[in-house]
Amino acid sequence: MSKKAIQHGKPIELPKEYDTLAGMMMATVENYPLKGITYVDASGKEDFESYPALVENARKYLKVLYRKGLKSGDIVILEIDNSKDFYRTFWACIFGGIIAAPVSQPTSWEPQSTGLLKFTKIWEVLNKPVVVVEEQLRARYQTLQEVSPYEQLRFISLNELSANPDEMEDIHWTQSEDIVFLQFSSGSTGIPKGVQLTNKNIITNTVSCKNGLGTQADEVAFTWLPHTHDMGLFGQHLTPVMSGSDIMVFSPYTFIRSPYIFLKKITEHRGKWFCCTNFGYDWMVQKVPDSKLSTLDLSSLRLTLNGAEPISATVIRNFTEKFSKCGFKPNMMFPAYGMAEATVGVSMPQIGGLPRFERIYRSKLTNENLAVPVKDADDEDCVEFVHEGYAADGISIRIADEQGNTLDENMIGEIQIKGDSVTSGYYNLEHVTKDLFIDGWLHTGDLGFMVDNGLIVSGRIKDIIFVRGQNFFAHDLEEVIYGLGTIPRGNIMLVGHFNSRTQQEELLVFVKHKSDVEKFLPIRQSIIDRLQESLGIETTHVIPIKLIPKTTSGKLQRFQLRKGFENGDFNDVINEIQMTLADSGHNERPINLPQNELEIFLHNTWSEILSIPTHRISIDDTFLSLGGNSIRAYQLLDLIGKHFDKEIGSEVLVFCKTIREIADYLQAMPSKNEESSKGWKTDNQLDIHKAVAITGLAVRLPNAKNQEEFWDNLASKKDSVSKISFKRRAQAGKPEWDDWLGELEEADKFDNEFFEISAEEAMFMDPQQRLLLEVSYEALEDAGVIAGSEDEKRNIGVYVGISPSTYYQLVVDHIEKNGLDHIHPNAMVGNMSNIGAALISHLYNFTGPALAIDTACSSFLVALHHAVSAIRQNQISGAVVGGANVVSTSIVHSLSRKAGICSSTNHTRVFDKNADGSVLGEGAVVVYLEPLIQAVKTNKNIYGVIRGTAINNDGYSLGIMAPNPKGQYQVLADAYADANLSPNEISYIEAHGSGTTIGDPIEISALTKLFSKPEPGDQPHIGIGSVKTNIGHLFPASSGASLAKVLLSMKNQKLAPSLHMEDVNPALQLEKTPLYVVKDLKDWSPKDEQTRKAGISSFGLGGTNAHIVLEEWNKSVVVPKEQRLNLLTLSAKTEKALESIISRTEILLKDSPDMDFNHLCFTRNRYRKHYSYRAACLISTAQDTNTLTHIGKGQFLKKRSAKVAVILGDLKSSYGGDNSVFKREADAAYQKYALEVSSTKMHAVMNDNQNTDEWIYLAYWHSFISKLQQTGVNITEMSGIGSGQVLADLLNGKSGEKNKSAKSNTADIVLGLGITEEDLLSILPDELKRKVKTVCLQPEGDTSFELNMLSVIGELYAAGADFDWEYIHPDGSGTMIHLPTYPFEQKAYWINETRGE
Repeated sequence: MSKKAIQHGKPIELPKEYDTLAGMMMATVENYPLKGITYVDASGKEDFESYPALVENARKYLKVLYRKGLKSGDIVILEIDNSKDFYRTFWACIFGGIIAAPVSQPTSWEPQSTGLLKFTKIWEVLNKPVVVVEEQLRARYQTLQEVSPYEQLRFISLNELSANPDEMEDIHWTQSEDIVFLQFSSGSTGIPKGVQLTNKNIITNTVSCKNGLGTQADEVAFTWLPHTHDMGLFGQHLTPVMSGSDIMVFSPYTFIRSPYIFLKKITEHRGKWFCCTNFGYDWMVQKVPDSKLSTLDLSSLRLTLNGAEPISATVIRNFTEKFSKCGFKPNMMFPAYGMAEATVGVSMPQIGGLPRFERIYRSKLTNENLAVPVKDADDEDCVEFVHEGYAADGISIRIADEQGNTLDENMIGEIQIKGDSVTSGYYNLEHVTKDLFIDGWLHTGDLGFMVDNGLIVSGRIKDIIFVRGQNFFAHDLEEVIYGLGTIPRGNIMLVGHFNSRTQQEELLVFVKHKSDVEKFLPIRQSIIDRLQESLGIETTHVIPIKLIPKTTSGKLQRFQLRKGFENGDFNDVINEIQMTLADSGHNERPINLPQNELEIFLHNTWSEILSIPTHRISIDDTFLSLGGNSIRAYQLLDLIGKHFDKEIGSEVLVFCKTIREIADYLQAMPSKNEESSKGWKTDNQLDIHKAVAITGLAVRLPNAKNQEEFWDNLASKKDSVSKISFKRRAQAGKPEWDDWLGELEEADKFDNEFFEISAEEAMFMDPQQRLLLEVSYEALEDAGVIAGSEDEKRNIGVYVGISPSTYYQLVVDHIEKNGLDHIHPNAMVGNMSNIGAALISHLYNFTGPALAIDTACSSFLVALHHAVSAIRQNQISGAVVGGANVVSTSIVHSLSRKAGICSSTNHTRVFDKNADGSVLGEGAVVVYLEPLIQAVKTNKNIYGVIRGTAINNDGYSLGIMAPNPKGQYQVLADAYADANLSPNEISYIEAHGSGTTIGDPIEISALTKLFSKPEPGDQPHIGIGSVKTNIGHLFPASSGASLAKVLLSMKNQKLAPSLHMEDVNPALQLEKTPLYVVKDLKDWSPKDEQTRKAGISSFGLGGTNAHIVLEEWNKSVVVPKEQRLNLLTLSAKTEKALESIISRTEILLKDSPDMDFNHLCFTRNRYRKHYSYRAACLISTAQDTNTLTHIGKGQFLKKRSAKVAVILGDLKSSYGGDNSVFKREADAAYQKYALEVSSTKMHAVMNDNQNTDEWIYLAYWHSFISKLQQTGVNITEMSGIGSGQVLADLLNGKSGEKNKSAKSNTADIVLGLGITEEDLLSILPDELKRKVKTVCLQPEGDTSFELNMLSVIGELYAAGADFDWEYIHPDGSGTMIHLPTYPFEQKAYWINETRGE
């Protein structure tokens, strides 16, 4: 028995939290407040809007819509190309219960023109609703209002919608079955059919797509599809929104102009999926140069959906083959089927499966409606189709004949669907809706068949024709042609045909014509021109036939003509037409040639794009009539934009049709001007959802092992550049090396044992890697990140700016002299740049990206930019950003001097007239970044807030090392735009400071353009300087030192001076700017008591520029200082290191008399790693001294938490007098626990004549132990002596035997409560005494509950017990502070030297 061609998707489970689109969005805002949409323009610039911000702006738009008289249930036409404006308006409608109907903009504005026909008919079928339009179309609509039938036309411009900056409208909650959206066919021009969709339709299909695509919250989705397209709006907007994913949105213009940018952004942001049409995949194959494939990495993609038009097996293969070099795998291709009437998704393949292809006989398909597999794939009769998956969740699909009977598999029939996401019909078109269904199944109008339950779409039924991804109803196009008035009705038939050879859809026009071909040619040309000019549709063939085939009932038999064409029945007449055209000169017409330079440029450009010789193009020909289409239009705009060096909008081709009109329009356009900050439109408000906090900072710089020493050097004007040391010359084997260097004195030192690296491996490791390990630990510890467990995977990224190892040359020399026998296996990876980042990720189990970035001098800031971007996109929860530079050999100096980088004066004289280059320097800087919201919530110490970042490249310049002022200005402008900050708010710029006579003026020139020109009499108010003057040029880490300098300046509220600036370079023309060079230490006083804000620039050799905008943070919650007892814990990996930490802490207390001990303990206890060697003590702000007294020490060398056994003493003992602190607190505990105690079985254990004190003491210890258990200590056993066993049983949840023996065989620590140490030891077996540590608490009369608790925790901690420090120090109970760094125990490791010196 044959298998029926019917399949049912899995039952769908709808969300319980919401049943409307508005509810869905609000759930996403609540669950994913940091996620949102990034809009990417043609230059690659990104503009992020979070979902909460989108909702806020949409509600502001809604306020205006309501004020304009709209109300729930009204319809609004959305004619908006700009994606950000569209989504704000779309959601405004959803939140207001207004039915949104997006349509594309008209191709013409002439009343009664076919280009305006689609809009007019949609407007009329919707009963003439309000239209929301872009501002540049206002004049067009005002003109329309003056003519019939548009007198009642009402429109609202986007400028009007955005004129409400503050007020938001409340959400109007619709019902699940309410219609909220109308989807119109993109190519419809006859009777427009608006697919009406309810909340339930859309929610159901979105859940289905989410399930089928497997989308997750941690993904980034990419899209370039127009939002007027169902796959663009529902597939690529609502599905990611429901999933809580980030979305990167490109306009179709940007994609067509440069599909490379689209793929490059996927590479940068590790995109997970996108949807694309068959055309789009083919476009990427054609337009992405092979030379750029090496710069793309598509390995992050899970899938790339292919749909919306017939899917070509050839295009799939071509795309997969080309981009396999970029990590694209065949199983990423995801062919799917959908349609507007189903909301969007109908069928999808299984994720991860390879695309399936079905090869069948064309003759069987055409003549017998059967899909018969071919025996030989090379058979000329073979036609190939692509499987498009299985029924999506909640959807049923079948293949049926004209009577609605379900066919067998491998039989061709109509694809029919049903399900909760399927529309109920077309809006306001009941008579059309009636014919849309048969027995509850919706007619799709598509032909197909099934094989093994898989769906294959084989073509289109009579009415639907696809042209470049747009669907047109054939009778609509016929109406357009009938509009010529020269062809009687009933004499035209349009047919769509898929050319399996070219893998393209073709449009065939059949015309009833009985005369000869010569007389037919004018008719043919008029049809071609009509379709081109009105709709931009290319016609493949216009064919004369004697008779239009129809059924007995008068229905057109399109399939018959398609079959005849495929069988070659019309080849002879087609050939005759071509020969007649060639002989007759029929196309001769007057040609008007260009008259000026602009027209000549446009004339040549049209010729290039349209592939038509210039002598055949008149400047009065329309673009569409010559074969122009949407793709060629984008190419034309791109070339015009490049010619004018500015982006040209698509409105040019809406308003202008000919070369003459376009030239006039362009000549009237205003010239491009670079805006100073006065013209910037910013509100200067900090977006806390976008801001990134710097919560960890560590440095290792010349003459500075930590940030305190570095600041002291900066403040005291210390020049840390000197002659290369004898030690370094000896290490490099170059005694003649006689250069100057900002040298790290101990670049060879490393605590390998701390990082569990052998001495042999350490000796072969690049010192840059060793530096990064130590300094990154210090930064992570400073940020409180080290405290986490290594077993816990954390989504933290590592971004390191680093250049190739110079130490590697010494390793090679060593191998050449000594051979490979004694080389450590990791010698190669120990000198690879990427390992610097990978080691950090490996060490701390960070699972985010681990990237080594080398853009020369700008490496650190470029790394920071990528880290900030990843945090903003919620790809990672935090980031380590570092940079390191060690000059191990003299070759770097030699090559730098040859390149003209090195100064001959032994100083870096930035901005000085004698500047001639930089002195090289060494060092490492590491910072930790996390979302500002997260940092504030956890009371982190915030060094500064990153408001904006930008990177770019100079592109063309006079040479690879020559800076480009345009590139520098642009990166500055982009950074302040990203920061939403006027540059005039800045009060300090840390310059790149190349220290050259050319580089410095170019940098100042770019800054001058950025800032407003000072008025006469204004004093310079923006400081400028460069840390290169203090420590030299650290190459990849140089901007890390710049960042550290600015952060410490913010911390100390002072501007640090630049050195060696004696005479200002007059070429800078500083007197014409608001800038001044900071030459002395001075207070940093922001204007109008605002926060301090600064910019940092870094420009790399090769032209990669970076700039970041920083702001200080002074809004953290202040935790009041309390006069109370605190427990301070300290730990280290060795006993020596512990002693050093104790000593450093005492020095800190001595130097910080105002230290808040609560913050000290909050930081040390909760945010420091707890190692095996430990110490603890109690401290209080009431103490007279700031030294650590009565400190208890211990060690626990097992790699686990110590197990604690509790033994309770006999509660019948007496404790102090009636007036003791202990007695009073016990009384209070008794009152709280009396009910619980009396309800137990203790009466059966304790004597009837017990006194009340025993009850009181039991309540006290019950409270004490319960509190201790809450701290997270690992109590594995609990027992007691005498009545202590009663309490033990109570706490264990049972009643035990009286006087049960108290002992522990598995514990590491025995805690005795209410018992002396002497008594405790007397009851422990000898074997147990030798292996456990004992801690005892026998409260004295004047000791408080708090003191007793902290004392026990401290002693247990020192003995090896671990605690839940987050419970002990919850958020809000303290503030993190900067503390001394970990005291690494370093040894010297350098190739060819004795190990571990």
